[in-house]
Amino acid sequence: FTSSVPDLGARGRFNPFIFKGTVFSAGGYSALYGQALSSAVILETIDLPERSSANVNLSTVGVGASVQNLSKSKKSSWGLGYNYVNLGAYFKIIRQNINYKKAPEAHQIDLNYRKKMGKNGMLKFYGYANFFQLNIQRENITSKDANIQSLIYNDEYGIKNKNLYGNLSFKNYYAKDWKLQLGLSASYNHDDISTKVLTQQNELVTDSLFVQQNWVGIDYKNTLITGKVVIEKSLKNLNAIRFGAEHIYGHDDNLVFPGAFKDSFYYSKQNLTENFTAGFIESDIYITNEIAGKIGLRAEYSQVLQKVNLAPRLSAAYKINKGGQFSFAYGQFFQKPELPYLMQQTRLNFMKSTHYILNYQYQPKDRLLRIELYHKNYKSLVKLNSSNGINNNGNGYAQGIELFYRDKKTIKGIDFWISYSYIDTKRDFLNYLRLTQPDFIASHVGSFVFKKFWTKYMFGINGTYTLTSGRPYLNYNTSNPNEPNADANLFMKDKTINYNNFSISA
Repeated sequence: FTSSVPDLGARGRFNPFIFKGTVFSAGGYSALYGQALSSAVILETIDLPERSSANVNLSTVGVGASVQNLSKSKKSSWGLGYNYVNLGAYFKIIRQNINYKKAPEAHQIDLNYRKKMGKNGMLKFYGYANFFQLNIQRENITSKDANIQSLIYNDEYGIKNKNLYGNLSFKNYYAKDWKLQLGLSASYNHDDISTKVLTQQNELVTDSLFVQQNWVGIDYKNTLITGKVVIEKSLKNLNAIRFGAEHIYGHDDNLVFPGAFKDSFYYSKQNLTENFTAGFIESDIYITNEIAGKIGLRAEYSQVLQKVNLAPRLSAAYKINKGGQFSFAYGQFFQKPELPYLMQQTRLNFMKSTHYILNYQYQPKDRLLRIELYHKNYKSLVKLNSSNGINNNGNGYAQGIELFYRDKKTIKGIDFWISYSYIDTKRDFLNYLRLTQPDFIASHVGSFVFKKFWTKYMFGINGTYTLTSGRPYLNYNTSNPNEPNADANLFMKDKTINYNNFSISA
């Protein structure tokens, strides 16, 4: 996603049409993947295009063009694209409740190359460069609380982002049922963030200590290089074994300075270099035509933490009839503490979660029903404590049920699906005063989606209704965790209103 801005949604960097497969795992995922406590998103890019093509797009928010060229032998292709996005004109027509001094603007260039290797092998390259900026102004809430000389200030937040990314992958099959997959990726990200404090007339203020404390700039740079190899051997009766390793190199530089004095001195300068290595092995086991399993083991080492973890994974499935099956998954999953905490304290440990998942799926023709029960335990979560500093004393749990039903058959010509999720979860981590439901969790989330397309007229219509129950939030007026005598019983007791959204498009 694009770099985040406080209280604003982020936009995706990748074109979704470059992917042929998107698998979202809510837990119990394969030993080939790691560094995620709860879930993984697994993406697979498309292979050779069906034909050469050129596209030009013009919309209310930007313009773009792309070309894909397929060789005459249909064994290789290359592509090039450019997109320019500017929401300035759109925001003038559709008024926003945020004052944009500079509306979101982005330039993106991407290119790809694909080549068929042998009978079933494939070499792929994808790369892009993205340049993004925006600037917003809004009321400074802190000055309202401080009541400094009865003045209310405005905030200005500006960001300029440069992001470069490249991905090279190779896949091929060899004699005696061996398969080799190699991947290499590199990325660079630079965020230049500036904040200013203004009067209500949007004049720059520099003559107070409050303003100087709240007028800061951030210069953040990240370099990330990842390499991965997976070797797979197919065995008799659909059994298989795969193993491999990955290495991740990361370097982060973070400079924080008073906005008025960027050229003279820095408030703080932090940097962190990480070499992260993992090895894994996994096997598919078919006991009968109705019973199958997967067993795996993953080991990880972090140079920054100077710690090793060992994560067993296990899943099994039982096919009860032609369209239905039960499955069970168990696994241990680890994740490093996030970067802001590691830059302050490297003597931390991996955070850990343990998953237990029971799933039933029934899939006759043109219908799908999936029900999933899960329980997850969390240990060694990051805890922020004024007396003990940053540590791994946090813990928590999550459990619930997820329901999904999709139907293309009942109503002729209409594809619809219903999803519902209930989650019961509590955590004691970060600056929380007690074990409680986190502010990013809604207990109930439901949606109904339908779509209809008339091929003859090249016309389609679709709609979505979403209902989300209220989320808890921290009310600083009743329980401020930064105050020594804060009432833990009132912490995160308040909830937002329910959220309803109905959208229809044609």
